[in-house]
Amino acid sequence: MVEFAVAPGSREVLNMLAENGALADMISAGARILESGCGPCIGLGFSPGDGVVSLRTFNRNFPGRSGTRGDR
Repeated sequence: MVEFAVAPGSREVLNMLAENGALADMISAGARILESGCGPCIGLGFSPGDGVVSLRTFNRNFPGRSGTRGDR
C-alpha cells in the first residue's frame, strides 16, 4: 500500500492543479489533498511506521523530520 498526500504550497497552486486537471488525476490515484499551508514544513502529519519508506518533497526533508526515528 502506498499513501499519497498532496499539500499545495498555496491556494494559487491548488487552483492551478485543479485547472490543468492534475488535481483530479491525483485524487483518482488515491491522493489525500491537505490544506495549503506549512503542515509538512513543520513536520505535521503522515508519520510513517518503522522501516517504512517515506518520500517527501518539501524544503525541510531530513532524517527523523517525519516524526519517527525508524522511517526511511
